Amino acid sequence: MVHANPGAGGAWREWKAWYYDTVDEAGLTNEVFAPGTLHIDYTSILGGQPFDIDASAWTTQLIGMLRRLDGKQHLYTAVLAELPQPGAGQARPETCKAYSQGGASMVVQAVPGGHIMQNGAQATFEMVRVPELEAKGLNPWRIRGQTVNLAWQNGNKAVVDSIKTDRTGEEN
Repeated sequence: MVHANPGAGGAWREWKAWYYDTVDEAGLTNEVFAPGTLHIDYTSILGGQPFDIDASAWTTQLIGMLRRLDGKQHLYTAVLAELPQPGAGQARPETCKAYSQGGASMVVQAVPGGHIMQNGAQATFEMVRVPELEAKGLNPWRIRGQTVNLAWQNGNKAVVDSIKTDRTGEEN
């Protein structure tokens, strides 16, 4: 698959939102998250504590939450990537940080008190270069960690509460 915006500030962002909203586990696993352990911090939205989790376990848990939504739309925009300028004497980075503004609209029809929750947030992504992908000519940048800081929310918080899972993937 060819992506329009390769690099640390590029395609993974669009695909992350697309795969969230199309509930595409393979896409999240193969094109968004780095293999191995991820650091996840959604505490400002979901509560709880930040945690480390295997990428495949996180994707499975995330897909479970997304499937409980009747409708969803995630957007990421204005990604800023901290990467050095290439040049003589400059080491090629294997990791970097990327920052983005974003938001989500989430719908659960059966929740009492209103069926929609919307929010806006700032996200910080820890990115890692995956050499095996680069050797194949693919965009090598994948998310190794993400922190989402809620900026605002509007609607029924029970919508988000209704989809939460604990770290084992079981419903609360």
